[in-house]
Amino acid sequence: MSESDSGHTLHVREQEVAVDYEHSLNLADVLQSLNVSVLLSTYQAGKLVLIGSQSDKPTFSFHSFDQVMGVAVGKNRIAVGSRRQIHFLNAAHEVAPTVPPAGAFDGCFLTRNSMTTGSIHGHDLAFGSEGLWVVNTLFSCLCTLDGEYNFFPRWRPPFVSQLIDQDRCHLNGMAMENGVPRYVTVLGLTDEPAGWRSNKKSGGAILDVPSGEVVVQGLCMPHSPRVHQGQLWVLNSGRGELSIVDTRKGKLQVVASLPGYTRGLSFHGNYAFVGLSRIRETNIFGGLPIGENPNELHCGLGIVDLSTGRTVATLRFKTGVEELFAVETLPGVLNPKIVGPSPIPGDEHEIWIVPPLDRHTMAVQVKPGQVKPSRYDPVHSGNVVENSWARFSSADVPAYDSKTVEDNRSTLTVAELIAQSDAAHAAGNVTIALELLQEALSRTPHSADLLNRAGNLHQDLGNQDAALQFYQSAVQADADCAPAHQNLGILWTVNNQPMRALNHFGLAQKSQPNPMNFVLGAKVLPVLYDDLEHLKYWRSRYVQCVQALVADGVQIDTANALADTSFYLAYQGENDRDIMANLGKVYRGVDCPQARRDRRPKGSKIRVGFVSAYFRDHTIGRLNLGRIRGLSRESFEVFVIALNRSSDAMVELFRSAADHYVTVPRHVASARRRIADMELDVLVFADIGMDSLTQSLCYSRMAPIQAVTWGHPDTSGSPAIEYFVSSELAESVDAQAHYTERLERLPNLGVYYERPKLSGPKRTKESFGLSQHKHAYLCPQTSFKFHPAFDEALQGILNGDPEGELVVLEGRVPAWTEALKRRWERVLPDGLRRVKFLKSQPQPDFLHLLACADVVLDPFPFCGGNTSYESFAVGAPVVTYPGQYLRGRLTAAMLHQMGLDSFMAGNVGQYVDIALALGQDPSHNATVRNSMLGQSSVLFEQPEEIKSWELLLRKWV
Repeated sequence: MSESDSGHTLHVREQEVAVDYEHSLNLADVLQSLNVSVLLSTYQAGKLVLIGSQSDKPTFSFHSFDQVMGVAVGKNRIAVGSRRQIHFLNAAHEVAPTVPPAGAFDGCFLTRNSMTTGSIHGHDLAFGSEGLWVVNTLFSCLCTLDGEYNFFPRWRPPFVSQLIDQDRCHLNGMAMENGVPRYVTVLGLTDEPAGWRSNKKSGGAILDVPSGEVVVQGLCMPHSPRVHQGQLWVLNSGRGELSIVDTRKGKLQVVASLPGYTRGLSFHGNYAFVGLSRIRETNIFGGLPIGENPNELHCGLGIVDLSTGRTVATLRFKTGVEELFAVETLPGVLNPKIVGPSPIPGDEHEIWIVPPLDRHTMAVQVKPGQVKPSRYDPVHSGNVVENSWARFSSADVPAYDSKTVEDNRSTLTVAELIAQSDAAHAAGNVTIALELLQEALSRTPHSADLLNRAGNLHQDLGNQDAALQFYQSAVQADADCAPAHQNLGILWTVNNQPMRALNHFGLAQKSQPNPMNFVLGAKVLPVLYDDLEHLKYWRSRYVQCVQALVADGVQIDTANALADTSFYLAYQGENDRDIMANLGKVYRGVDCPQARRDRRPKGSKIRVGFVSAYFRDHTIGRLNLGRIRGLSRESFEVFVIALNRSSDAMVELFRSAADHYVTVPRHVASARRRIADMELDVLVFADIGMDSLTQSLCYSRMAPIQAVTWGHPDTSGSPAIEYFVSSELAESVDAQAHYTERLERLPNLGVYYERPKLSGPKRTKESFGLSQHKHAYLCPQTSFKFHPAFDEALQGILNGDPEGELVVLEGRVPAWTEALKRRWERVLPDGLRRVKFLKSQPQPDFLHLLACADVVLDPFPFCGGNTSYESFAVGAPVVTYPGQYLRGRLTAAMLHQMGLDSFMAGNVGQYVDIALALGQDPSHNATVRNSMLGQSSVLFEQPEEIKSWELLLRKWV
């Protein structure tokens, strides 16, 4: 079965040691049939071993790297981790046939550079979509490389409290999926220095990187997790096993048992290449199951057929090599030549690679007067000339002339097309702006700047999928395109991929240092959480990062730059005051000279402006239209300030309701100047925290009095906002502690809401694909309102009503729905079999859906607002559990105003009981519907709601 060849000698620690090995007769045949060669690293011997094949014989070469550990193979490159450095070897296959002995090699990898990291114990390395990822075992984190630091930390397990060189959990393995880390292995779920050592036999675990959640635990020193053929694989090293992981059940299925400590795993097709080590009886390896028969253990390589679990070929080191670390396959080359940083004794032949004449400085020189195109000229190279956070100023852009452009588009230069695209964008003609940019792209298709601009335009058109593709194309065209990395970070956040987002913000900072990158990275959050521990981890990170921004004196001048929102923070259900106050120290605004208190002539009307990007068919539109329309024109001159160019029926209602309807450019300085020029007495933000331009403007002084109300029910943190307008009905006694602004409590909700009415033929459950015989518990809220704490109530309802179905709407972003499904598959009774996901419904159909639900579940700790108004309007029975903060108390305030406090639960158990009584007792349900329908008139079209605003505005001025 094997043949012996002991003729190889390598140098280990200054001494000559004979390496004896044997291998199965078919080793070369297997490698040639798969068209691969293999790399093995041995930390103990300090060698990178290359196994190839030539003329039906295996070939072996040994290359010196100091304490070599992790190895990664990418497209045309190899990364090798040594004790203090990571070395990069680039492919130079074109020279392979000429390397002596001529014709022996079919590939060549040459060491080109290295990065000094220090002794971080880099176990696994892997190339991803954004570069090389490193398992930093000493610091218990995943990291990437950065020229200014030893490493750039990207992720650590949620139970590890510090970034410190103490090897707390022995993080050792990393599985990549779609170009980013997805799973890791640890030897212990510990937060103590070297704490993993106390339970080596069963302390190992696999973690899911995006969530930090434990996928499986109780493993014996696991290593080398890999995703292959849609499955997660792992080496349960202390048992000598190659296994598949059932990520749902948290169990292993053993595919093969091998005679060694399994560490190092690579796949090619239907074969696994598994590294084997003999173990030393030390404090690290002692007591492991694999050590019960130490004389039967091998050091070498096993090639396993995945379909049978059978080892089809082997390599065994008899002397000289005791332990292997990494195993990687090199596809497409059978016998490559490797030149490491240290030459192999006796093989000091140099391989020179120099650029051709037309690519180096000795080529034809530029004559005097000639200028080479700048690398930063977008017409020629596509690098960034405009930061995506500091859009063009309308004063700097030529006026958009549609006739001139249409008549002369084909004759315009690329620069002129860009200028006209910018002008069309500024004028609100986003579709025309995109057409002009596409014309420019047709001539310079690899311009990163133009690709990034196209992504921005698709964002403005609401097409995030297309925007994502354009941003990705931009960084492919130029890996240093910082604005595209920023935009990718934002979109990956929206797509519930916080690790990817952090990666891109880090790359943006590396390419183009800017304090904004630190701020964006600090504020990354998942849209949905796997559980309460997941939420706790990300909130803790958010708090610490924002505090660090303040401590380091980081400031963002919003004079021209857009500020990102903190939208998803409010959905964690905590007091955000301190966080938002700190962000108010980071973002700096402008005091406009027009914003003075002495401008209003005595006795004149109060000039009040309402500003939002959502004065259209939107929640903000519905909450504000009646108020704006109803304010007394004897006392007030009303300005509606639209931050977006929208066109629908409600926009026209706003136009007719306002004394002045003004659309301002989506450019911070221009918008601020336009608003300040209105010389308002009071500026009311209908919402802050939902739109980047609104967020940016709120830090500046554009009127003597500036206030915000509860379109987004969380404090702004801005020192330029004096008042937060809320309701006595909706705030707790100590609510002032939740706001940086002074809290103004209206005696009512302060919303003049026009009652929505059912229209068209009556709809039934069957109309929406629901069973008439099941009890429909409808929670028609956006996905990110499904807090993990709310799951307990959903569990109780489904457990208590075997005929009950949870009905929800699909997320605006598919990734949100998938995240909810993954969570609920794990925590809900019967998984997803009793959950119905419906498409988003047009407004008339949505009202019918509410009307035919047996129960409308108000989520907590972030409740419904607009949806609750709509539910009560059609008599849908709503159950709520009011929280501590305004965003969890609006539905309760409506119930209180109607005199129906009994539907406010005091705890989760009461919430479940109220819901079950409504869902299971048709008579009780009908009585409640009639009560809600009859009492709800106090919520709609009440003049007192407007009068309370009028009194408040007069008080301020």
